[in-house]
Amino acid sequence: PMSAEERCREEARAVNAVAQALRHAGVRIRPSSIRPSSIHVQREPLHRRGARAEDFAEGSRFPRRAMWHVELELPNAITGPFPLVIGDGRFCGLGLMEPVMERVMEPAVEDNDSHGDVLSG
Repeated sequence: PMSAEERCREEARAVNAVAQALRHAGVRIRPSSIRPSSIHVQREPLHRRGARAEDFAEGSRFPRRAMWHVELELPNAITGPFPLVIGDGRFCGLGLMEPVMERVMEPAVEDNDSHGDVLSG
């Protein structure tokens, strides 16, 4: 088992990889808008009937430790090619992002001018 400190370092590397993958996918947002706090990575499933991220490594060229579920919140609605597919595994059936229809957490201050997207994959 890894220590909490090791897990934090590993998650930080994954968050940086997600930000880079968004740029590579052509998501047109300012780099300063992609904050680590707007990107959440975890190995546990995001959905009740989901699988752990490591389970998707089987049959792929990726090691189990490289697999993450991602949820991110973008400051503006995105436009462009859909579906949005990000990451090194996007050509292997991985990295598919889907819009989240319900917010898990309500913002502390309601902003009626906000038209951002929450995506998970």
